[in-house]
Amino acid sequence: MDRPVLYVNACVRKESRTERLAEKALALLGQPYEEVRLEDLSFPAVDEDFLKTRDRLLAEGEVQHPMFDLARQFARAEIIVIAAFSSCSLMASAAATGTSASCAPKQ
Repeated sequence: MDRPVLYVNACVRKESRTERLAEKALALLGQPYEEVRLEDLSFPAVDEDFLKTRDRLLAEGEVQHPMFDLARQFARAEIIVIAAFSSCSLMASAAATGTSASCAPKQ
């Protein structure tokens, strides 16, 4: 495979079960991979100025700008493995706003 595997690691706990599952999946793939740890990145606020800058850079063909580094990583990848933290406690905010949410699989 000429295109790499991209592993997007959004796990924040040191003993993350999700991360262990992702590592097993990566081992089953048996290929080298690039890892992006979201906790190590600083994301800019996405506001109107950000969007104007993005649109201007794209219109000018400046796709090598650092703003697009992650997009290029995604585009290069043949396979993307995403390990994201999930907790039913996060559903509390949805419940508080009256939004329907569930961590259980639908029957």
